Amino acid sequence: MNKKSVFPVFEKMDIDKCTACEACANICPVNIIEFCEDKEGFRYPSIDSEKCIGCNACVKICPVLKNPEKRTLLRKCYGGYALDNNVVLESSSGGIFTCIVNWFLKKYENGKYVGVVWNDDFTSAKYIITDNYDELSRIRVSKYVQARKGNIYQNVKNELDKGKHVLFSGCPCEVAGLKSFLKKDYDKLFTIDFVCKGPTSEKVFREYIKSVSKNRKVISMNMRVVGERPWIPQWMRIEFDNSKKIFRPFYSTVLGRTFQIFQRKSCFSCNFCGENRYSDLTLGDFHGVDTNKKYYNPDGTSEIIVNTPKGETIVDEIQCDTYLEEVLYSEIAAHNPCVEKPNSKPLMRDVFGKYLSEKNLNTAFRKTTPLKIRLIMKYKDIKEKLWAGR
Repeated sequence: MNKKSVFPVFEKMDIDKCTACEACANICPVNIIEFCEDKEGFRYPSIDSEKCIGCNACVKICPVLKNPEKRTLLRKCYGGYALDNNVVLESSSGGIFTCIVNWFLKKYENGKYVGVVWNDDFTSAKYIITDNYDELSRIRVSKYVQARKGNIYQNVKNELDKGKHVLFSGCPCEVAGLKSFLKKDYDKLFTIDFVCKGPTSEKVFREYIKSVSKNRKVISMNMRVVGERPWIPQWMRIEFDNSKKIFRPFYSTVLGRTFQIFQRKSCFSCNFCGENRYSDLTLGDFHGVDTNKKYYNPDGTSEIIVNTPKGETIVDEIQCDTYLEEVLYSEIAAHNPCVEKPNSKPLMRDVFGKYLSEKNLNTAFRKTTPLKIRLIMKYKDIKEKLWAGR
C-alpha cells in the first residue's frame, strides 16, 4: 500500500478477507478511500488518516463483516440456451444473459443495466451502467480480472431513487456489496451473479498483454469463445490492429495456466456462494451436462439457479427466447463445485504470487508449471504462429 495509516476495516478483519467489492469507497462521506495495488497486482483499500473523520461507515457497510442475512433460496434450476444460435456463439455459454438483457430493455423502457467492459488497453476492466443494447457485446465477454467499480453503486442507487428499473450483473461479492450499500430492498432492482472461481490480478494482464502485443495494439479480447464443438474446453481470441490474432485453447496459454493457479486470496474463503448468495439469479456454464438431453447445445449450454421470486419472474419472462428444462441442483453442483463452496487454494498459488511480485509473469509461470506442460504449450504456440504466418 502507498498509505501508512491502517484502513479501519482491517482493524476488524484480516486484509486477506477483503474482496475489493468497493462498497466502502462508495459509502465514504469524505471520499478518501483509495484502492491501491499490492505487489501481486490485487487492489485493496487505504486511507489518509489525517482526512478520516472516524465515522466508521466503511466498517458498517463491509459485507464480509456483516452477519449474513438469514435467507431461504428457492434453488430452482434449469439447463438450456438461447433459441437464436448466433446469440449462443457470441456468448460465454448458452446466451441466457443476452436473453435476459433483451427482455429487460423491452419491458422497462427507461431501465438501465449494469455490467463490466474492458478498459481501452485490455489490462483492466470497469463497471458501466447503460440503456444502450449495443453495449451488450462488450459486457457479455468474459474478462477474468476483477472490475473497478468506481461510483457504480451510487449510480445504481440514483437510478432506483428516480423510480427506474435496474438490472445489475456481477461477481457474488459485488452483488453483496451493492445490496449492503443500498441498505434496503428495491422492487425495481434485479440482480444476477455467476458461478465464480475468482479473478486474477491486473498485473497479470498488464504483463501478458505486453508480452503478446509486440508493438501491436489489442483491439479485442475474449477468453471464452467457441473454438470447436463442444464449447468446452474454451478458446481465447485476441485481435490486433494489424489484422493478426491469437486464437488458441485458453488453458494452453500462459494466461489460462495463470488463471488455474492465481486468484485473489479472499476467493478461497468466499462468503457469498452456496446459501449466502444475494442475487436473484445465478448463471454459469453447465459443466458435465448430459449430451443426450434436449437442453444441451454443443455451442454452449447455460445453467440457471433461481434464488428468489424475482429470479423466477425473469425465467418465466424469457421462455419465448430460450429452450429451458428444469434440472436438479445436485446435477449442477456435482460438476461445478464453486456453485456451493469456494474454490480450493492451489498448492502453487503463493509460490506463483512470490515470483510474480519479485520477478515477472513469465518467471512465475515457469516456476509453477511442469516442464512437460510448458513443452506442450510451446509446441502449440510455434504451430499456431506458423499457421498464422507471423
